[in-house]
Amino acid sequence: VFSPFVAFQTFAVWKACDRDGQQTVCDKGQEQCAVSAEPPSWCQYSIPSAYSHIQAKYWQGGFLRYWQLKQIPNFLLAFPALSLTAAGVFYLFMDFLKELQREADKKGSKQSTYLTGVLVLHVALVRCSLFPHAVHWGFLAVYVLFFANVQISTRLLASACPVFHWFLASLVFDRSQYFRQKLLQLYIG
Repeated sequence: VFSPFVAFQTFAVWKACDRDGQQTVCDKGQEQCAVSAEPPSWCQYSIPSAYSHIQAKYWQGGFLRYWQLKQIPNFLLAFPALSLTAAGVFYLFMDFLKELQREADKKGSKQSTYLTGVLVLHVALVRCSLFPHAVHWGFLAVYVLFFANVQISTRLLASACPVFHWFLASLVFDRSQYFRQKLLQLYIG
């Protein structure tokens, strides 16, 4: 999962930071290469990251850096996707906790051991197969809301999380008419 990110960062550090006073980034045939002999400022970070530098400099990435009054319209545009995500993650977490409690109650008469706890957790995870998706979905939503440009929230949550669409489908088929109508109105407008 992290290997492409690590590989790219390693390549960026190798190309941009390890210069030894030479211009190693430019090829001889390039005319518009204006790279200085000094490494960029992000090379001086304790953990150099081209990605973090680009996010902070060009996209206002960073904890609460995007939270500005001028960005309120973008937060309003992201609100339907983020609110449906919050509802979906909450619903899936509650299902998982109910299943965990049900399994714990079944095993409750036996002596509680570490192995019993692991078995209860395993059974709950098997029965709630969407729980890992909910963790991923929730993590992405929190990341987009607090650390990234919130304009990407709808694209990121809808394209990287199939559970987003599964939850919308479950609203149409599984929930009460009132609940379904209100949540779909929130999303569709």
